[in-house]
Amino acid sequence: MSKTRRFRATFSYANVVSTLCLFLLLGGGMAVAATQLGKNTVGPKQLKKNAVTAAKVKAGAITGAKVKDGSLTGADLQNGSLGGAELQDGSVSAAKLANGSVGAAKLADGSVGAAKLQDGSVSGAKLQDGSVTSAKVQDSSLTGSDINQSTLTAVRASNVIGMGFEGDGSCSAATPLPPGVSAEHVGGSGSGACQITFPSSVIDCAATATPHVRASGLVLLATRTAQIIQFTEAPNKLEVDTTSNGSFADEPFDLVLVC
Repeated sequence: MSKTRRFRATFSYANVVSTLCLFLLLGGGMAVAATQLGKNTVGPKQLKKNAVTAAKVKAGAITGAKVKDGSLTGADLQNGSLGGAELQDGSVSAAKLANGSVGAAKLADGSVGAAKLQDGSVSGAKLQDGSVTSAKVQDSSLTGSDINQSTLTAVRASNVIGMGFEGDGSCSAATPLPPGVSAEHVGGSGSGACQITFPSSVIDCAATATPHVRASGLVLLATRTAQIIQFTEAPNKLEVDTTSNGSFADEPFDLVLVC
C-alpha cells in the first residue's frame, strides 16, 4: 500500500475532532491564564519600561508618601499653583528659595502672611524687585519689627514740612520756605495773625504750631501760645495766631506739617 493511501486510511473524522479539541483546550487555557491573574502577581519585572502612563494613574492616587523626598524641583510645579493654604506655617526658609526666584507671578494675592514665613527667611535678595505689593501681603501681617527703620528716612523727609517764622510783624521766614510756600501778616500791626499759603491742599495734613524764642534775655514761654486755623473754603491756606500774656501779639513760632 502506498504512503498516500496509508495516510488517508488514518485521517478519519475522529482524528480531526480530537485534534481540534486538543488545540482549543490548550489555547483557551492560555487565554484564561492571561486574563485572570492572581492578586499581587504583577511586579516591576512584569512591566515594560514606560508602560505606566498618566492615563493609567487614578486621579489623586499619588500622595506625598508616594513621592521620593527631594525628587521634585521648581520645574515640576505650575506657576501660581502654590498658595498660602498649600504651605505649612513656617515651612518656607531662606534655604528653600533661590535668590531672585520669588516674583509677583509666584505669589497669590494675600498669600504672604507672617505665619507662613520663618523669622528672617525672606531677604531682599530672595525677591524680585517690585514683586511684593500690598495685594500680596495679608492685612495686618507685618509689624514694626518687620520693617528696617533706616529705610523710612526718605519717607519721613518727604511727608514732613518744618518752617520757622519771626515775630517781627511781617511773618518773615526764619528759615527758607519750601518751594511754592508764601506767608503774609494779616489783621494789622500787633494782630499776631500770619497767613501761610501752600501750592496744594493741606486740609488733611496734621499741623502743629509752637511758640519759639528768637531773642536774647529771659522769656516765659508759658505766657505765649500759638493757634492754627484752617479754612475748608481755602484748603491750601492756614493761619497761625500768636498771643502773649493772653493778648494777641506778633510772636515768633515754628510750624510743622505731616502730610
